[in-house]
Amino acid sequence: MQANSDVLAYVAWMNKYYPAGDKFDGLNVTAYYEGQLMVEVLKRCGAAVSRQCVMDKAANLENLKVAMLRPGITVGTRPDNYNLFKKLQMLTFDGKHLVPTGPPI
Repeated sequence: MQANSDVLAYVAWMNKYYPAGDKFDGLNVTAYYEGQLMVEVLKRCGAAVSRQCVMDKAANLENLKVAMLRPGITVGTRPDNYNLFKKLQMLTFDGKHLVPTGPPI
């Protein structure tokens, strides 16, 4: 695992909340950034937390940076498209790490 501030925060979170969990499991990473998204949605709701408010805020995320995503990759949603990712980045395994083969597209 490469050590940057996002990774260090993720490892600390895993150690605190799921110490027996596999830190290399992609589903744990997914849970980590989806939790960040939920926190952001609830912050945007403020005191007006309701199902409708949560859905409205969750359906209107734009270019949101969350930890553990590749540089240049952000998430966003629209009321007609809940797909979080609009960009991807090709990676190649160099025998030790996944290395970008170009910019996000």
